[in-house]
Amino acid sequence: MDSINEFSEKYQIIQNVDLIDILENENDYLPQAIAAAKKELERRQLSDAEIAELKQLLVQEKKYKDAASIKFEGVKKNVQNIGLSILSAFLPGREKISADKIIKAIAIVYGIVGIALFVRNGRLLVASFAEFASWPLSNFLFIAPHILLIVGVIYFYLRKKIGWIALAIFISCISFTIVYELLQIVINWRSSFTNAGQSGIFLINMILPCIFYLCTLFIMSKKEIREMFAIDKDVAFLVIGGTSAFMVAMLLIA
Repeated sequence: MDSINEFSEKYQIIQNVDLIDILENENDYLPQAIAAAKKELERRQLSDAEIAELKQLLVQEKKYKDAASIKFEGVKKNVQNIGLSILSAFLPGREKISADKIIKAIAIVYGIVGIALFVRNGRLLVASFAEFASWPLSNFLFIAPHILLIVGVIYFYLRKKIGWIALAIFISCISFTIVYELLQIVINWRSSFTNAGQSGIFLINMILPCIFYLCTLFIMSKKEIREMFAIDKDVAFLVIGGTSAFMVAMLLIA
């Protein structure tokens, strides 16, 4: 009963279309969630015409998402091919790819990542710049990774030392954040998700990027790559270790 009450409280504030979506995909949700959704739908007393209109809206939304997914898969496949070509340089039995090609591939992949981030966060970035004086620390922590990524990609492609450092700091920050969020999810596992399939999908969507970022950091730390940027072991350790220490300090302050 407590679980149903917990879901009931959450479902009281979601939109009608989201409520219908839950009931249209019962296999993806816990029985308690479905029971709470049905109870909430009865409480709202929607007419058959309104329910039918919402279902039609969901169908149209699914068609749009499917079309967008096909385009995304094409881009994703190209990125994966580039990523595999990078990793193949360090796999036994494979023809070794030159450091120059690996650097170009990393720059291209993270250039795509940067474009995606700016498209997704464009409005928030504009708002952060506009309101920077009101919340300087929060806005700085949000804006800084985007700037690091731009600087990193451009100068990494040009084989400049600052490019390696900026990209390494960006990847270290992102990796640390994902690992921290994963730990939070594991600690609060039962209360983090409202349906059975959501938890697994969410974890995969976090673990795969984390592996991707950590693999990139590993490759960037290889001697043949570092030498292209005049980065020695001590500098690499200082950059990655210092960034991790900074992120821990930010967590403690927060």
